[in-house]
Amino acid sequence: MKEKGIDISFYQESIDFNKVAKDVDFVILREGYRKTIDSRFLEYARKAKAAEVKIRDVYHFCYALNTSDAVEEAKSCLANVKKAGLGKDTIIFYDFEYDTVTKAEAKGVTLGKAECMAFTKAFCEYVESKGYRAGIYSNIDYYHNMYDKSLLDKYVFWLADYSGEADYECAFHQYSNEGKVSGINGNVDMDYFYGLSKPANTAPVENAAKKPTAEDYLNVLRSWIGYSEQNNSISAVPRITL
Repeated sequence: MKEKGIDISFYQESIDFNKVAKDVDFVILREGYRKTIDSRFLEYARKAKAAEVKIRDVYHFCYALNTSDAVEEAKSCLANVKKAGLGKDTIIFYDFEYDTVTKAEAKGVTLGKAECMAFTKAFCEYVESKGYRAGIYSNIDYYHNMYDKSLLDKYVFWLADYSGEADYECAFHQYSNEGKVSGINGNVDMDYFYGLSKPANTAPVENAAKKPTAEDYLNVLRSWIGYSEQNNSISAVPRITL
């Protein structure tokens, strides 16, 4: 049976985890970005454990400009995971998004599919070399245009798809960014966990291979616009390839 959870970052501010525990089965915490720890990560980890809320995974937001940066991000991430007292059963997700590309452009660096693949591979390989299980977070646009399925199949896959049921096989499905959970003010990302050996997609096989529609990409535009790591401002509108 699927489990219901949330993924959170400092953007959620003060959280009452005792109330959260009544609404969800697990939480996914943002560990940080670049080589900077999320300002609430250690607090959230401590309070979630005290309230007996399962911390199933963490995610790291990519701001790498090259593969060496990606490895350094992985090192920083694992150091923070250890500081939080989380064990090697914690899945470590890499999150390469539109804001990754936007911030790189501002520094004169163009990032495309090749870089997304290379950075993700470098991060995940380092994580697994240290005995952790690595994962990849992606929306439908990046699933088609920035990743090869062969790489996604190597690691735990977390899919952002707000159109209903997950259209593609995944272990985790982020199904909304407008959830309401006791103990948290405002909206929060909602997730399902289907198990590591069971695909999330229960739709007919032909649905899994369907070509994305215009509505699919509109959903991406509506719901997966990156936030600035410093001030929560919405980044530039993502570029979508139809």
